Order: sequence, then C-alpha cells, then structure tokens
Amino acid sequence: MGFALGAVVPCIAQGQLARCAAIGDDRARLACYDALARTEAPAAGAPSPSAPAAEAAAPPATEIERRWELRPDLQRGTFKLQPYRALYALAHYSTNMNEQPSSPTRPPPTQDIHLDPFEAKMQLSFKAKLAQDMLGTSTDAYSSR
Repeated sequence: MGFALGAVVPCIAQGQLARCAAIGDDRARLACYDALARTEAPAAGAPSPSAPAAEAAAPPATEIERRWELRPDLQRGTFKLQPYRALYALAHYSTNMNEQPSSPTRPPPTQDIHLDPFEAKMQLSFKAKLAQDMLGTSTDAYSSR
C-alpha cells in the first residue's frame, strides 16, 4: 500500500515538510502544507514553497468568521445592525374556517366570532454587538431581536 501511494503522490522532500512542521503559528503552518499539496513534482531548479511566503497568504474568511467577527480584521464595531435569523413573509387564505369552535373544557363563546379568512406573518431579525473585547479578552456581547 505504501508503494502505491508513493507512486501516485508527487515526491515531497523531507526538508520541505520539516520546514512546515517548524512553523509555530497554526494558520501559517497549514498554509505551508497547503502550498506543498498544491505543488506538483517540482521541476529542476524550480524554487520550493517557503515558509515566509506561506505566512504572507492569509486564508479567506469563513462564513462563521464573517458573521461573528472572529478575526481582528473582520471587526465592525458596536451598535451596527446585522441580519441574524431568516427574514420571511407568509400569507395564507382559507375558505374553510371553523365558524363554531368548541372545547370540552370551555363553554361555547357567547359573542359572535368574526374570523378573517386572510392571515399574514412577517419576521425581521437583527443582531447588534453591544460590547467588544470585554474584560481584556476577545469576548463580545450581542443582542438580537
């Protein structure tokens, strides 16, 4: 099995792997490994990916990092409204309504009930950051509605 993998995967020098393994920052180390994985068998005289070049390339922000401002470069400040939950509008019309509702635990209504055949519902949901970097840590406080 090892021989078959060695034949399919391009040969990567142990020095390149060791250089990536020696990087202390998790993101930079991952970027170095990613650069090695993207590199096909290097041509003679072609420079190998180096750790400083891998550190310079920052990975793109994920959806969670953008929505919750998890990286310093994504911070937007406090009291800025942002969408939170799904925004929607629903409408419903019915021609078959229960004009005489009843319950075994309650008496029948004494007044005439006027029911509207049309219903509508709408949800708007926002969040806003109330405090940023609380207590000297990267903890933020949000409020949502």
